[in-house]
Amino acid sequence: MECLRPAGTRQLPILTVLASLLLDLAMLPVQAHVGSGANCVSCHSSARNAMSLTGFQLTTNVSTGSLKVYSVAPGETVPIGIQVTDGRNEYGFAMVGLDATGTQDPTHKLLTKADATWTKRTSYYSLGPKSGNQSWTFRLGVLTNTPPDLYVLSLRIAGDGSGRWSEQESFLVEVRRTAPPVPQLTQPTRNGTTFACRVTTVAGFTYALETQREPGFAFRQPREPDATATQENWILRTLRAIAHLIDDFLEWIRPKKDKPPELPTAGLSPQATQNILIGLAVVLVLGLGFYLYRNRRPSLPPTVAATAIPVPDLTREDLRPDALPEASWLALADKYAARGEFRLALRALHLAGLRRLGERGLISIATTKSGGEYGRELERRSRPLPAVFPLFSTNLRRFEEAWYGFHELDPAAVSTVRQRWEEIRSRVG
Repeated sequence: MECLRPAGTRQLPILTVLASLLLDLAMLPVQAHVGSGANCVSCHSSARNAMSLTGFQLTTNVSTGSLKVYSVAPGETVPIGIQVTDGRNEYGFAMVGLDATGTQDPTHKLLTKADATWTKRTSYYSLGPKSGNQSWTFRLGVLTNTPPDLYVLSLRIAGDGSGRWSEQESFLVEVRRTAPPVPQLTQPTRNGTTFACRVTTVAGFTYALETQREPGFAFRQPREPDATATQENWILRTLRAIAHLIDDFLEWIRPKKDKPPELPTAGLSPQATQNILIGLAVVLVLGLGFYLYRNRRPSLPPTVAATAIPVPDLTREDLRPDALPEASWLALADKYAARGEFRLALRALHLAGLRRLGERGLISIATTKSGGEYGRELERRSRPLPAVFPLFSTNLRRFEEAWYGFHELDPAAVSTVRQRWEEIRSRVG
């Protein structure tokens, strides 16, 4: 066998030298690289609680465990906050799932514009190596043609030190439905009985609208005097005049103290004549009052201008339960249930229930609270009413399964939730 023989040394076989080199290489420390792949746990198998996601809007338990939800509208950017809590060693991040499919409709696909400060890899974006307990952000831009749905993404962190370690956390990105833009009136003008304005559409077209006042209608005309009040004033004046006439008449027929009493005539004494005349005057006044009462103008109830209450967008996560009265939420629930939109019907019932519980002081309404937070607060405050919390908890679970998941709904499911809310109303008052 051929040997290596440097000057002044003994001969060593080639295989022995190669084996020694391979052993030395195997003992060298191996460093992780953020571009090694998105599946960190395949090499970094030790688990470590090294990070947490921040900046989310709510949490949900529609999947295994609790998932954090980031809500965003098409065309907007949502920041995914990352707080490293155990950065003793070097680490790197991998953001996975930027082309995820919808959980409610598998034909939907998340269309994104990734954070330019992160490095694009084949199927993920990476950041690192980094070190220390710091805060990081991945700015996720959602394109305008992304369908509304719930999309599952995953953030992974891995590093070396005390063994190869890693951690992974999945989260949801909720792409909200956008409300149609409200038409804007421009250049409003009024000329006599004609009102005109211009309306610009989303497509950029401008339409001129003009309306002519119909007979009997006036733009902001001053109110006419109340005919009923005018008639009542006339009645009061008439009664005062009659009262004065009666006083004058009684004064005229009353005998004077300085005149001797006159002899009775026609068989009637002066006192009897006076009583008859007073009786006739009273009958006359009563008859006139009855006539005026029968022919009075019926009073009309005051006209209250109807104010249209705008229908809120039930897909908005920041919608407050006190945005509408409880009766309005229930009316919306009936409306959407009749149209077959059972998810929206359940959302309206959920908001109606929260409104009632808030009015009774059993919960405190806040935009940032999740359903679980409302439930824990209700459990503490409703101890004198032990049946309320189980009913609320069952309805909340049914609502979140339908709202954040893909559970099928039917009229019977909505009716069951409505019956539980009615039971809660009867118990809380």
